[in-house]
Amino acid sequence: RPYVASHGGELVYAGFSNGVVYVYLRGACERCSAMNVTLRFGIERIVRRGCADVDRVELASDPAASC
Repeated sequence: RPYVASHGGELVYAGFSNGVVYVYLRGACERCSAMNVTLRFGIERIVRRGCADVDRVELASDPAASC
């Protein structure tokens, strides 16, 4: 979270199911072209290193975005 926050973004935990951690990326991260790189090679790598039950990290769909 500190890295994401240092770039004007926010990482929010949304849930866990069947080996997948779901997160929201907010703030500057929502519009960043490097969002997927940050998700895969930053956030997912760190989470998987710390928790053997996690297979991957995915973006959660934001119900507020569909309004």
